[in-house]
Order: sequence, then structure tokens, then C-alpha cells
Amino acid sequence: HYANNSFTPSVLMVLPGTRITWVNSDTKVHSVKAVGAIAGKFNSMDIAPTAQWGYDFGENEGTFEYADGYNLDVTGVIIVKKGESFYGMGTPTTYMTSNASW
Repeated sequence: HYANNSFTPSVLMVLPGTRITWVNSDTKVHSVKAVGAIAGKFNSMDIAPTAQWGYDFGENEGTFEYADGYNLDVTGVIIVKKGESFYGMGTPTTYMTSNASW
């Protein structure tokens, strides 16, 4: 969800192989692009209002930072971890969530 200049959830924890779909429910064009250590890994380009864009994070574990290409201060993080990697960490509230939207 994109509201008040932020992604909700801003941190998403998923299993390897999960596809995340961002849905633009705003009235303005937005985009999703990889930033930080993974800059260039993915870039949705323009996502028009009511349109959506998805990305498959594959089988590798990792932390994937992203931002709205129209406002780089609006950021989020996808954490890809295998189920056994959660052992001893408690239950993440976003575990297995597969969608995010503006």
C-alpha cells in the first residue's frame, strides 16, 4: 500500500521463490526500483494509476532495498529467507506476504 509517502508494509519478509506485486492505487504515476547494494537489479519503470508490476525474487536469500523512482525518500525492503532461517527469531508479522500496493 502506498499512502502518506510510504510503502506499507515498508519491510516485507518472504520465502525464496515469492513473487511480489506492487499495485498503484494512487492517482499519480509511481515506480519501484532497486537501490543501495542491489541498485539496478530491478526497475518497474512507470506504473500508471490502477496498474501493477511484479517481480520474482528467486531462490536466493537476501535483503532487497527499493524506492519509488519518483521520490527516492519513499523506500521499502524485501527480506527473502528460507523457513528454517526464521528459527529462533520469533514469528515475523509479514511472513509469507506476497503483495504490496500503493
